[in-house]
Amino acid sequence: MKPATQSALKPATGPAAAAAARSAAVPLLALCLLLAGCAAPRAPQPFGVATRSALALQVANPAPAAAGRAAGIDGATAARAHERYLKSYAAPARQPDVFAIGAGEGK
Repeated sequence: MKPATQSALKPATGPAAAAAARSAAVPLLALCLLLAGCAAPRAPQPFGVATRSALALQVANPAPAAAGRAAGIDGATAARAHERYLKSYAAPARQPDVFAIGAGEGK
């Protein structure tokens, strides 16, 4: 007589075992396909370099302490330009005639 443990370790054979294997394989295959769709693709190594370089190009002067005096105009000229700018908004701009838009302007 064979011990009970040896018969339990023997693989199952026959049509019932094949059907059980097929019924377990289909959900397992479907699960593998679904999980493969969830995997993120690997990003290339220089990912984000274009964004970082565009940001670096927007910096006006990366070392302003070493540059010395900033280029520009003197204070009196800047004050006069600012006054002209403020006076340009003192009077409201002329509104065009609503009924004659684009007619007879000739500009």
